Amino acid sequence: MSSDTTNTARAGGRATHDAPDASATRPAGEAADEAAGEAAGEDQGLTRDAAIARVEAQVGGLRAQLAAAREALDHAERRHAIELELLRADALDMETARLMTEATVAQMTEPDVAAAVAELRARKPFLFRGKRGGAPGGTPGAVLRAMRGAEGAAPAEEAQAAGRGDRAALLRYLRSRRA
Repeated sequence: MSSDTTNTARAGGRATHDAPDASATRPAGEAADEAAGEAAGEDQGLTRDAAIARVEAQVGGLRAQLAAAREALDHAERRHAIELELLRADALDMETARLMTEATVAQMTEPDVAAAVAELRARKPFLFRGKRGGAPGGTPGAVLRAMRGAEGAAPAEEAQAAGRGDRAALLRYLRSRRA
């Protein structure tokens, strides 16, 4: 477009000779290219904004995945530490002891697995084997001796009770003989 046509179009069809605008001083081809470039720039701005929003959404998703992975790793490490401590404490029922220890550790402000296992051992000694007050080890005779205590019945008394037809006494007598 020439400068006269541009000014005529702006004045509502009347020819005016105002100060020419920037497009009037350039050749007509350059002005058209610039107008097309501005429209493309607006489209690029929109696509650039859309691309930025898409990348920000991807970054947000990746941050959420990272947080979930860290949480899963922390849980796995805590579970491993609990299982290791329960193995050291010689737990009989590993699954029950682990669940109870996890519940105790979850309630602690400063998680301490060793303290939680020690507390569990003090509260529930039957979950553990060994010398520290847990269930006695190995043989049925050891269990029977632990149930009777140190003063237990004499073998002769058990034999007499077994001879009277008391089935429970006979079973105790046979278990004590086996141990």
